[in-house]
Parts: sequence; structure tokens; C-alpha cells
Amino acid sequence: QIALASRKEPMTRQRRPSSTYKGPLKRLSPICPPVPTPALDSLPPASKFSLVFEKTQCIFCISNEALSYGQRTRKFRRPSHMWDHVENIHLRDVPAEQRIICHYPICKAEELILNGVVLFKNHVATVHEVRLRPNVFPR
Repeated sequence: QIALASRKEPMTRQRRPSSTYKGPLKRLSPICPPVPTPALDSLPPASKFSLVFEKTQCIFCISNEALSYGQRTRKFRRPSHMWDHVENIHLRDVPAEQRIICHYPICKAEELILNGVVLFKNHVATVHEVRLRPNVFPR
């Protein structure tokens, strides 16, 4: 038993399921009517998003109108986690010199095209106030 007490459970990348305890059951009564949930039509359109957003949100996901509102406004726990997401998902196959369009609704309306990843990261940092991982050049 002592040998097993020092062992740790292996880490996984999947989220842990929420606890099975859901709190006290709410009963429907005339005193406490059910709270309506917002309809999909009542969600803010893309143009309603602020030009500046939180440093743990992905510029690509916020700009993607095909995603649900929850997926678009997802916040990572740390900026480095968001950086990993951007590098591994959105910029994985983009060459450094390739022209990139900023798909953020306001920038897209202005047809903003940036000449390379470095200029795109600079644009995101200066206009949207979100830093992306700085480029590290090999020696």
C-alpha cells in the first residue's frame, strides 16, 4: 500500500468530467418561474465584438463566424496556451512570408491584408492589443 501511495495518476489532455453532484433540485413553482435561455438570434453579431479583446482569446476563433458564440469567445487559462493554439492550429501551415488577411470583422471590412506572419502579429498586438508568440529565429 505504501508504494502505491506515492504514485501519481498520468496526465491527460482531456477535460475532466464535471462532478456528479448538481446541487439541490429546482422545482418549478409559480413563485420561481424558469429562467429563459437566450435564443441563438439574440447573440451579438460579429460586428458587435470589441476591436480589443482579452489577451487569452484567439483572434482567429473570434473572427470565425462559423463557430458558435461560446467557441468564438473562448478564453484560455494563460496567454501561452493561446499562443500554442494559434501556432499549432491556425498558423501551422502558413509560410512566414505569406500574405495574411485579418478576418476580424472591422479589419475585414477595410480589406486589411498583411505581408507576412511578423506583420500580422504586429497588427494583432498594436490594433487588437493581444500579443502573439514572438518569432524566434535560429542562429
